Amino acid sequence: MSNYHDNGEDLIRESGIPYSIVRPCALTEEPAGADLIFDQGDNITGKISREEVARICVAALSSPYACGKTFEVKSTVPFNEPYVVDPENPPPEKDYDEYFKNLKEGVTGKEASEGSPVPVTVMVVIDDNDLIIDLADVDLNINDNEKYETKQQGICVNTQGGRGGR
Repeated sequence: MSNYHDNGEDLIRESGIPYSIVRPCALTEEPAGADLIFDQGDNITGKISREEVARICVAALSSPYACGKTFEVKSTVPFNEPYVVDPENPPPEKDYDEYFKNLKEGVTGKEASEGSPVPVTVMVVIDDNDLIIDLADVDLNINDNEKYETKQQGICVNTQGGRGGR
């Protein structure tokens, strides 16, 4: 992770507002519904549907299990295989709390670069730019000068590129 991402995430963590930092792998235009892997510690690469990431972020806003957590996420579908949904047999709706419950507090991804071992759990993924989601009581704005403004609660989706699809 770059220092800019580290610094931005640290500011959010230290702000005192409830947060979830979601780091998706490479974003695709594929439909949501594939099986997912959630992890922590900046350990995974892969791909994930933009639609799936949006669903994860919305679920994280109301989940006590996602609050105060930083995690990565990806689908289990390999890069070279497209994910398609059969309209006659769509995938079941996911209960994202089942993924969020396994996440640990305090895992930021910086542990690996600091030489401390990090237990790997479950994660989810996105792509190459910082994405801030503005919803009802959320006002997180990140500009080029690394200034962060926050109100009430927020979600930061940190999408990183240049590292095997992340």
